[in-house]
Amino acid sequence: MIASDSSGSLVPHSYQGAVIQQRLTDGYINATAMCKAAGKEWSNYRQNGSTTDFLAALETSLGIPRNLIVQSIGTGANEHRGTWVHPQVAINLAQWL
Repeated sequence: MIASDSSGSLVPHSYQGAVIQQRLTDGYINATAMCKAAGKEWSNYRQNGSTTDFLAALETSLGIPRNLIVQSIGTGANEHRGTWVHPQVAINLAQWL
């Protein structure tokens, strides 16, 4: 089962001088930080037609609702805030970036 964790341990990854956090509990990655490191906006990726198709297919294939595949966290410690995505979404996002 995919867990929603806004308080657990984080693994920092470095990319072009930026830190991109990954949650230990479920492997989810901070997509907001990924986009910021690349100088792009999450909303542009999210509104892309191919992204919508990808998320729908992933939701069906994994049997996980979209609101658990892409999680927005606006409260808590700064390092836990942002849009967190399933590792497969992070790969797709990285290809778009």
